[in-house]
Amino acid sequence: MDFTDECTPLAKGEPIILGILGSRNDCTQQQVIESVLMPICSALGRLPDSLILPEEGISAMYLSDWADRLHIPSKVYECDWRTHQRRAKILRDARIQKESTHFLVFCNKRSQANEQLGIRLAKKGNRVFTVSWKDWCVEELEIQPLTFIESELPSSTQQSVHPTKHGNKQDIGKEKVQTKLQQTKALGIQSQLPYSSGVCTQK
Repeated sequence: MDFTDECTPLAKGEPIILGILGSRNDCTQQQVIESVLMPICSALGRLPDSLILPEEGISAMYLSDWADRLHIPSKVYECDWRTHQRRAKILRDARIQKESTHFLVFCNKRSQANEQLGIRLAKKGNRVFTVSWKDWCVEELEIQPLTFIESELPSSTQQSVHPTKHGNKQDIGKEKVQTKLQQTKALGIQSQLPYSSGVCTQK
C-alpha cells in the first residue's frame, strides 16, 4: 500500500505543523519511516503540512529526506552556540515549540528531560507523540489538564469556598448540616442530636 494514499484524507482541516524535539543516531531510514512516521500519520489521519526539525541527529536527516520526497515543506533550526552558549539548545527548542502545533519527541536513554518536556506540552493541550529509546514504540500522550469542580452551593456559601479541585470540605459539610436542620424543623421534629456537634444529650 502506498504510504501517501494511507495517510492523505479527503478533508484537510486545520494545519498540522509537526515539531521534532530530540533526535536519534542509532537508527535506519526504515525505522524512522515505518516505526515512527507511519503510526503518527495514521493517528493524525493525514500527512503533516510542514515539519520543523533540529539540525543534529541522523533521525532529523531521514525525516527531512522523507519530507522532501513527499513535497512537504520543512525547516531546520540550528543551535547558536557562539551567541547563546549553554542556553543555545534550550532557546532553539523553545522556538520549535512556539511555531509547532503537534510534536514528535524522541526520548533519551541518559536523561528524562525530553520525556518531561513532552508531558508539559501535552498538559497544555497539544498532541504529543513520544518515541521510546528502548523499542522505538510510538505513544501518544493523553494527559487531561486539571479542571476545578464548582460545588453546587448557594452564592453566599460559594464565596467562602476556595477554588480547589474538590472544593472546601469543611464549608460543604456545614451547608449539609444547616440543610438537614431546616428540613427537620419544617417537619415539626425537634432534633436532640445536632449533626454538627457530635454530642449526645442525657436522654
